Formats: sequence, C-alpha cells, structure tokens
Amino acid sequence: MMFQLTSAFLLALSSSIDTVSAQQETVIGVNNLINGACAVDYDPNDNVDYFPIKYRKPSIESYGNIDIFGNKFVPHESTDFLNIEYHDNYKIVTNSHQQPPKTYLLYQCGTEIPDIVTNGDFAFDLVVSVPHQGGLALTQTPQIPYIELLGLREEVIAYVGDPQYVTSPCMSYMMTGAGDDDQIQVVYDSNITIMEGLTDTFRTEHPNTIMVSGPTNNVVGDRVIVASATQERTNVATFDWIAFYASFYNLEGESNRISTLMQESYDCISDVSTNIVKQQRNLENVGEEYHTPTIFWANFFTYDDLGWSVGDCPTWDANFYCEYAAHCDATILSRPEGVGFNRTYGGSPTVYWYISDEEALEMGKNADIFIYTGGDWDSVYKSHSSMLDQFQAVQNKQVFDTLGQGPSAWLEQRYAEYNTVGLDLCDIVGHSSMATVNGGNNANRWFRNVYTEPIGALPVCDVAGGEISQPYVPPKVNCVQPPEEGVKIVNRPKEISSPSQEQVEDGDSAASGFCNYFSYSNLMLVSFAGMVVSQM
Repeated sequence: MMFQLTSAFLLALSSSIDTVSAQQETVIGVNNLINGACAVDYDPNDNVDYFPIKYRKPSIESYGNIDIFGNKFVPHESTDFLNIEYHDNYKIVTNSHQQPPKTYLLYQCGTEIPDIVTNGDFAFDLVVSVPHQGGLALTQTPQIPYIELLGLREEVIAYVGDPQYVTSPCMSYMMTGAGDDDQIQVVYDSNITIMEGLTDTFRTEHPNTIMVSGPTNNVVGDRVIVASATQERTNVATFDWIAFYASFYNLEGESNRISTLMQESYDCISDVSTNIVKQQRNLENVGEEYHTPTIFWANFFTYDDLGWSVGDCPTWDANFYCEYAAHCDATILSRPEGVGFNRTYGGSPTVYWYISDEEALEMGKNADIFIYTGGDWDSVYKSHSSMLDQFQAVQNKQVFDTLGQGPSAWLEQRYAEYNTVGLDLCDIVGHSSMATVNGGNNANRWFRNVYTEPIGALPVCDVAGGEISQPYVPPKVNCVQPPEEGVKIVNRPKEISSPSQEQVEDGDSAASGFCNYFSYSNLMLVSFAGMVVSQM
C-alpha cells in the first residue's frame, strides 16, 4: 500500500528522533549524518547537500561477448534492479525488479518532507526519515548478511519466518539466547492463518518498524520494502544490494568501501584463474592436453514432484553460477532449450525450470564435476543410486555439495562472501593457484566433497567479546599470482580410493605464489567516526 501522511505519524516521528548539535556543522557537506543524527536549524533555501557520500554502482568487465539479453556486453554499471537518486535533503530508492517498480523516498530527519510527497505529485510505496529509527523486521535469510556486514544487527527487532533456517551465529543467539536488550522477536507459525494473525499483531505493536520482503513478496502491506538482490544477473550486482540497506541509515560510504574491497578480491581471483589456464594451455606444446572442466550443477526437489533443477547458462550472466564458471574458466552444462517444464512463484517474474531423471542423466552423465546445491545428497543418492552411478563425476568421486559451512548457510552467509565462493569453485576445477601449488588438495570453505569431507559449521557468536554490536567481517583472501614454474595441469578429476562418506549433516608475489584464505575473523572493530568525519 502507498504511504499516507498523518499528523499522528509526524508527531510520533518528531518526538522519537534525537538531533545533533553544532557538531553537525563540521560534517555536513563532507559526510552523511549517521547513527540516528538529524539535521538542525534546517533552511531549505541553504541548498545543503545532506548526502555528500552517495551510492556508487560497480562496473564489471565481460566474461563473454553477448549478454543474456542478446546484446553485446560492454563494461557497465552491473546492478540492474537497484537505483538511488539523490536530492539535497532526500533520496529515492527504486527496485525495478518489481513490476511496477517499488519506490521509497528517504528524507533526512530534521528536514522537511519534500514537496513531491506533500503535493501528491508522486505515489511512493514508503516515505521515511533517515537514518531510520524504529528497527527492521527481516523475513528471509538472504537479507541477513547485508545487515551484518553494515554492523546493523541491533537494528533488527524481529524475524518474520521460520527461525530454523537462520544460520548466522549471532542472529541465532539473539533469537534464542539473548537478554531482553538484544532479543530478536520471532514471528512464526506453520499454520498460515495463525501466521497472518501474528504478523498483524506485530505490525500493530511496532508501527514504526520497516519490514523487508523478498522478491516474491512474501510479506505485503504498509511499511514494507522489497529486496531483490538474489534476482540480479551477476555476483557483483547481488552483493551491491548492500547499498539498498545502507541507504536507510545513510551508510553509503561504508557500503561503497565494503563493495569495492570485495570486488577487488573477486577480480583478482579471476585474473589468477585466467593466468593459470593460459599457462596450462601452453603445456599442450609438451604433450599434455588441456581440458576445460565441465560441471553439472543441480538440485533435486521432491516437493510437488518437481524433479531436477539444473544449470541454465545460455550466457555467462544468465545466473550467478554461470558467472562463477566463467570466472574460473570452466563450463557449466546448460539445460537444452525446450527441455523440461517451468514454474513461477509468488509475485516474482523469475522463471524456474525442472527436468526429469532421464533428462538429467542425459545432460550430466559425462560432466567432470557434479555440484549438488541441496542439503540432502545422501537421501537423493539412496533413492537414485542406479541413475547417479552412471555419472562420471560420481564414479570419480568428484561430487560436491554446498554444506561446507553447514546446513542452510549456502542460502544466507555465502551472500556476504561471494569472492570465497569464486575461489572455491576455481579450486575444485584446478584453476586457483592454491590448487596448482598443492596439487588440488586445498580445503574449500563452501563446496564440500561428499565422499571425503565432513559437513562444516559456522563458529559460535562471541557474545562476551562484543560481536553482536560489531560488523561481520568475511574471510580475507590473500590473492597473488602463482609462480610460472609451479603450474601443472591439475584440473582433471582424480579417483579417490576407499572413500568414507561422513554421516554427519553440512597483488603479485612469485615468492609465495598462492591465492587462499589468509585469515578468518568474525570480529572487526570499526569506527564510524571517519564517516561522521549484497533457488539454487
């Protein structure tokens, strides 16, 4: 529903917001006002830019000549569905994935609500002052990493959904084991009618809270914003939705910083892979044949007899995993055109395809590597062993699932570290320098060999150390080029004898010459003084 201005709302808003003193004069025009700071002595005739630090879209290079739309791909601002337009005292955030697009007007607290709203010139889906006060209610797990990266855990006052799928250690603690000050309310019931009633009650009790819906519009109504990060074409663009959340807290400077560092790491990993492949191809001259690794990317759904959801990569930017393959100079087998059937869900325009056992076998039986993105490989193998045993990747024990950080983390925490996912994929196809130096024996963070590696787990939240109030810091990747003399062809799958399957559930430097996880830390003390001074 569209935002409607009421005097009661304005009164509540004005009484609940703190203002800043003369300190503001030292930062306006240089930095955004954050941490709840509002403008003072506002005069619309002063033409003050209250958002000097603005969202900056990333630009990416192409992995191929043609994009998913059939157009020639050129380096461009890659985020398709998110746009932020800035004015002196307000900004307009647009999600164009939704049809019609969703628009949110965010105005600097302490200033006047813009005429574009009061005159009724445009109907916005939400009008709210920023930095936002009143908390957030998240409704899907992919939303969590962006909030944690920005250090906004304590802004989350509720999770509207099934909490069993939340994998963030600190968020889980706040939902189940925290004291009253840090508690995140869980709004959930498996009965749809009861769930609707619980949600309505929460809205009534928290009228100033913003609810974040997913791209399928799993939550609708007043004070709802829709995040469509998972519908972007590229991993860089998906991560870039961190700016969507940052805009509600004037944290564009921090989101720009985080996005830039992540993309630099991701690009470096791709450069290493490209150089390794180039050197491996050169070895063909001495009698060693180069082979481009092929990947069968799939998940199996028993629900509604859907069957196999498989890779669909007509172009490198068709899906996030297609980009990962191109990123690592590998090939994901693509569902043949016209094969299978499709479905759409909720209000999302995204189309999901499914194929039968026979079609999956024909498509993937000769793939070098099988990446299974579900969390139930053991049960699927048990019910489909006669079929799966015909896959070359199964015979060679080159089957990987996504339980390296535990069940469900793939659908949540990986969004905070797409660079390490890229490194993992490059590693299992033999195109990371760690795989080159160590002969392909590097332990991956996300992709787990189902025959040789246990299901992983995220560390516990360091509550005593203050982690709840600190931003999440992804594993740091130390990315350097491999020494030329150390490159060997290691991208062909190796057979593993007598495997024991775990029965537990999921810069240049020739001297060092590796690209791996340099350090891992959930903790990082970040001072924002410098600023006040994101189905298979």
